[in-house]
Amino acid sequence: MSELIGTDSRQWRHLSNDTVWPVLEHDDTIDSVAWRLIHAPEYATRGDILFAASVMSAYEHLIYHADRQTVALVRHELREGMAERDA
Repeated sequence: MSELIGTDSRQWRHLSNDTVWPVLEHDDTIDSVAWRLIHAPEYATRGDILFAASVMSAYEHLIYHADRQTVALVRHELREGMAERDA
């Protein structure tokens, strides 16, 4: 079971393997971190930049360092958490 932590626009999920992964916004009605960084960087906060860095670090870990079992676990628990949030 995973646990969601953070604010509405910057969230992370603590997974069963004791790792923490960023959760990307997928609601077009909110002002996302990615939108601010691309279209209005003057409004990006330090928190936005740190969140973007955590997303990049997580991506790097999955692509270059994680084994298939870890990738599968992360994908499963993040998707499971998103389904719970959207229900």
